[in-house]
Amino acid sequence: MALTLLGNGNINLNELGTKYMTDKCDIHHRYKNVSYLDIYQRYMGSKRLNINVFVEIGVRDGASLRMWKEYFPNAIIYGIDIDPKCKLLEEERIEIIIGDQNNDMFLKSLQDKFKNNVDILLDDGSHITLHQIKTYQYLYSCVK
Repeated sequence: MALTLLGNGNINLNELGTKYMTDKCDIHHRYKNVSYLDIYQRYMGSKRLNINVFVEIGVRDGASLRMWKEYFPNAIIYGIDIDPKCKLLEEERIEIIIGDQNNDMFLKSLQDKFKNNVDILLDDGSHITLHQIKTYQYLYSCVK
């Protein structure tokens, strides 16, 4: 699949999402015909080549991790999930960390691991507000 280059030389993130079949570009993840990937591209596109550490909470089938790996060619992509089977999705430049985003000790271990080295942190995990707040409280300080 040939990807469209945008005027600024960036890859079209929606096309990349379609290539890897992530749900982030489907009809259920749109508002007024604007997808999550449109918004991500708006904020992340100009920094694409300067991203070294990308962390996504919520792995599912690994589709978005593979998308991010191609979109951020210089980054290590970390996926965090509660399901131990996700560990099987590791590959070059994709590391999977297993744990519960509602567990203080686990979040503290992530804080210790990442320190202040995360370029982008994306929480697409449990979608439970209290979990999101707790994750933010621990990991926001890790974002540059």
